[in-house]
Amino acid sequence: METKLIKTLASLSDVVLLRPHELEESLDGGDFDFLQLGGDELGLRVEEILGKPLVKITRTYVHQRYYEWGQIDVLPSLEWNGFRYADAEVVMASAIVGPEGFRRPRLGHDGVISWLTSLLWGGFYKEKYDGIITSAAHDDSECFYESLEWALGVGWADEMMAWAQRGEARKSAKHVKSIRMALKWKQFRRSGGDTICSVARHWWCEARHHLKPQLPMLAFVGPDGSGKSSVIAGVADKLSKMGLQQKFLHWRPYGVQGREDLGQPVSNPHADLPRGWLSSTVKLGVLFWDWWLASLTVLKHARAKTSLVISDRYYNDMLVDPIRYRYGAGLGLARRVFKRFPQPELVFVLVGDPEIILPRKREIPMDILSQQLVLYRNLERRLGDRGRLINVNDSLEDVIEDVFSHLKAYLRGEKKESFKADMSRHLRVAQFVPHYPSVEGISAYCRGLSKEMNLISPRSCPVITLRTELKNLSGDEELLHYPHNSRNPMSLPKDLIRDLENNVHQLDGVVFHGAYHPKIGMLRHHLTRIGIPFIFVPHDPYVPELTQHHALRKWAFWHVFEKRTIRNAVAVQLLAGEHERPLRELGFDIPTEVIPNGCELETISEIPDQVRIPGTGDRVRIQFIGRMDRNHKGLDLLVEAFGQFVREGSFNEVDLILTGNDWEDREELENLSLKLGLKDRVFFTGPRPEHSLVIHSEADVVILPSRFDGFGLCIVEAMLAARPVLVSRRAGVSSHVDDAGGGWLFEPTVEGIKDGLIQACLARLEWPAMGEANRHYVVNNLTWKQAAQKTLDMYRRHF
Repeated sequence: METKLIKTLASLSDVVLLRPHELEESLDGGDFDFLQLGGDELGLRVEEILGKPLVKITRTYVHQRYYEWGQIDVLPSLEWNGFRYADAEVVMASAIVGPEGFRRPRLGHDGVISWLTSLLWGGFYKEKYDGIITSAAHDDSECFYESLEWALGVGWADEMMAWAQRGEARKSAKHVKSIRMALKWKQFRRSGGDTICSVARHWWCEARHHLKPQLPMLAFVGPDGSGKSSVIAGVADKLSKMGLQQKFLHWRPYGVQGREDLGQPVSNPHADLPRGWLSSTVKLGVLFWDWWLASLTVLKHARAKTSLVISDRYYNDMLVDPIRYRYGAGLGLARRVFKRFPQPELVFVLVGDPEIILPRKREIPMDILSQQLVLYRNLERRLGDRGRLINVNDSLEDVIEDVFSHLKAYLRGEKKESFKADMSRHLRVAQFVPHYPSVEGISAYCRGLSKEMNLISPRSCPVITLRTELKNLSGDEELLHYPHNSRNPMSLPKDLIRDLENNVHQLDGVVFHGAYHPKIGMLRHHLTRIGIPFIFVPHDPYVPELTQHHALRKWAFWHVFEKRTIRNAVAVQLLAGEHERPLRELGFDIPTEVIPNGCELETISEIPDQVRIPGTGDRVRIQFIGRMDRNHKGLDLLVEAFGQFVREGSFNEVDLILTGNDWEDREELENLSLKLGLKDRVFFTGPRPEHSLVIHSEADVVILPSRFDGFGLCIVEAMLAARPVLVSRRAGVSSHVDDAGGGWLFEPTVEGIKDGLIQACLARLEWPAMGEANRHYVVNNLTWKQAAQKTLDMYRRHF
């Protein structure tokens, strides 16, 4: 703060500086009280000289202006609840110019004003005014007594004069109630009508402040270790410097009385089991009553005065971490109930990298922390204009400054900075994957793409998911989470449609993933209506084999939804060039883009140090990884071909291992292998918990026998694991296998697969070199970083 500016105000001819008594003590920040009749002219001069304040509160007895360095109070009169305790006109007329050149109240007036202000407004006596009061009683006794008599009458003037002269002014603290009554009686006797009007104006003004408080409620949420307590303390220090008080909460208000103990550090927040459904539902009712009772009483009163309410965690935190609060009912119920709770004006959501946050507090494992961070980011987006995302990777000072800058912007009346897409440098395109995250390939595709695109261009690639429970999150993705549990496969969350209509997420476009998906068909209708463009990625080619499973259902869906989705898209993204021909044969002339899948190079670290070298074991392991889907993945063809391969090729040391989730076909495939006498040669492991690269590294050769396949991410991972591969020519990845030179291609028939197996086993000595060639190709051609840059360029062309 510029000291000259305050001195300029203090030196104005029609202004009296009441406090501080020693100006130099507060020139670097503090509370400055000026007296001017009416106060409006001085208020304009304050803003002209010091600029617009962060907070301005106008009351009948004071016009408060709060700046980052302190506050300026302009007193238009000297009153308490509408009752005047000093004659402001007399104080102004008898003011004297002090040695510093400022107009100050006469000593007798100063003593009475200092004494009565704290007694009447605060109900206490300020020891620091002992000297002024005693000096006034001795050195300006006539003015001092007359001022007391004007305010309280002769009786109290005599009593208080005696206390002041004996240095016993503190005794007045025991008589606050009587002194207030004396003030009221004296003012009614002097001018009853004026006093009634003054009191009415005062309480009407206070009622308006209580109906619509000018100071906000702030809430801070974030995982353990995000630094909420330290950030709150830092922000509180800055608010105190401004002159604003704070009322603190932790999680809930605890009724009208509140709670002195704001919570103890929790060492194991997930130690206790959740409550049952009934008790959890009752708990929601208790919270509802608690928040509304406090918000309409003590919290509103605090905000109507000079306090910001600051809550360390609040009810929405339960949506992210229900176990901490022992909540055992549905989150959908909690979410609906919380919408009817009183809402904070600002919610600061503290997030960062889990690797940085976890070492600060190790109450929860890394995987849970990563999930919470995704949910907290999603919470901030759902909060809309109230949410503020704060990066806690920075230093504590920077984080506090970031929070305070958001708070200052809010206090100035500035709107939240919305994300605006700039076609020249940045896009924001959402991937719509209703079942994200899951173990299948589309989730892996979107996880890798979203991570790399957001690294290239932050917040460019969020993922829209409708799953009610989020598991197996990487922590790198940005989720737009609309949990939705409905038996109707066509149903979509109303919140999602509303947010898309209002473009809450500032999307330039949406990308659909997966052919023949009911929710995509419905959302396509809404996006077309709203006017948001979309790209369609079917992931599979539109070959006749695609409709063999559930043929009638797909025929109906094609004519009602699928072909409209293709026609209304701005482009169709294909994973391989060979997929364009089937699309054109169906009569579509829509623009197409070919961008293959990628892989995460960082996953190489999952491979054990002592890894199997292809072809060096006693027995050869031919590995398939994927869902047990005989039609799509061609697993019936593979089992039959392997039976012929064993019988005709005399490869007695070769085993076939099938790993993955069951899609209703495992039992039939197992029966087929038993029928062919392959009980000891074909093994069904089911899903395995290890990373896929660990499973690939245990194999000698990895096979993909699909009748049709959009790409075949499992083959890319096998190539990264330095395995030779056997791949169907109908899989999108086949051209890359051919270019890499590390495998064999075959037609997806029993004869074609058998011949491929024979060719591979006859080249056993070449397997290590072929595996290394595959890894080299993937590292240089099939990374998510490369795919993300190509995808971003494509989005720029079409959105």
